[in-house]
Amino acid sequence: AAVAPEPQAEVAVEPKAEPKPEPHAAERVAEPGLAPIAAPQRGKLMGEDPAETRGIVRVGLVRQIDLAAARGSDNTTIFLGPEPFNIDTMQGTIDLSGTESSVAPAGRRSGEFEAAPFALDDAQWKASGTVKRRASMAAVKSRELQRMQSRDLVEISLPDGMDASPGTKFVAVSRGAEIARGIRLAIPTGVLTVEAPESGATVARISRLFDVVVEGQALLPFVEAPVTPMAGELVSAIETSVRWITETPLLPSLKAYLVLAPHEEMQVGDRFELSASAEDHSRAATVRVVRIGEHGATAIIMRQDQPSIRSGMTARRVGRAP
Repeated sequence: AAVAPEPQAEVAVEPKAEPKPEPHAAERVAEPGLAPIAAPQRGKLMGEDPAETRGIVRVGLVRQIDLAAARGSDNTTIFLGPEPFNIDTMQGTIDLSGTESSVAPAGRRSGEFEAAPFALDDAQWKASGTVKRRASMAAVKSRELQRMQSRDLVEISLPDGMDASPGTKFVAVSRGAEIARGIRLAIPTGVLTVEAPESGATVARISRLFDVVVEGQALLPFVEAPVTPMAGELVSAIETSVRWITETPLLPSLKAYLVLAPHEEMQVGDRFELSASAEDHSRAATVRVVRIGEHGATAIIMRQDQPSIRSGMTARRVGRAP
């Protein structure tokens, strides 16, 4: 006879737990060992009260008032940016728009001055010293000229009448274009500082590089950058002309050097406008004089209005821009 199946035992099912309501943010209880976190109130950020901050100008995520307080004496950080020019304290950034009241105070433009080409006559070239071989590789036999690198120790011959005391600085220059009969440009390539003699030879270490320093370049006494005068009233409007522009790039642009014909009233910091043509005197560029020599004044292009900057252009002094 068939046997009836035994009844299966019922499986106990626990009742589904009801979800607990989330407590209000302000009523949350912190876990043991942690401090309670208070939810920010609507309309408040970083402790600010909308009623108190109404009208405050923000620069990105930074309040203008906090920017001024955090800046302190450091005006060059990438996070805070440069400080606008202050006519009362005569401090701030340079405004290249040509406004006399918006230029920076007096100072030394060492980088522009030391790298600026300058003109020398034949007698000055003959009195110069010479960059020789790298001192640490004097035993290496090579027919090619050596290209020096920063911090290299090189042998030198001194300019006429110069002393080889340790710490004395010289500037290595390459020969540039001839801008007049017997007048040739000197293009600075680096600054060398004399060190203690080695094996009886005068040696110097390359402390700064502007271009390629190679064996055979001329060596001249180092000249400190002069203090640029403050911007002031224009005494007189003088005229001169462009004698030379840099060969590279093909079309000179901002921060490129050029040489103006010398003028007895010219000073470092003078601002000249280059005229595109003699008929309408339209402005092609604005340049600032950075170095003055016996045979010419070196200027740097600080504003360009037309691409046709060329030798022979008329340059007219229009103001002071240190």
